[in-house]
Amino acid sequence: MDARLDDFTEAVSGVVVSRAGNRPTNTPARVGNLWVDYTLAPDWSAGVDLRAVDARQANAANTVQTAGYALWGAHLRWQATPTLSLELRGRNLGDRIYVIHAIGTDMVYLASRARSNSPCACACRRSGR
Repeated sequence: MDARLDDFTEAVSGVVVSRAGNRPTNTPARVGNLWVDYTLAPDWSAGVDLRAVDARQANAANTVQTAGYALWGAHLRWQATPTLSLELRGRNLGDRIYVIHAIGTDMVYLASRARSNSPCACACRRSGR
């Protein structure tokens, strides 16, 4: 999808300027996700994930742009019961610094989270069981 503004104007120094045809702020042209999960044993699985995000515009004039980025993570899951799984997930394992949200010409932005590990419990039924 190539998101573009159809009809958008803003006042710049008291003058109305059309931004029609520009990309909306913080909207990448492309985003891709890849998840691979491998069953190690009947109740154990492990996997990796990759997320790629294209560059984004920081303002409506499309004069300031953030860099695109790619992140990867991994997880290990144990299916404790048919309705409960426990999972350990590592995110941003490459410890990449990236822009989460950018605002304006001065490039005010929220920076990325550092590498993290998080345990979680999911009460859900595993498919095929």
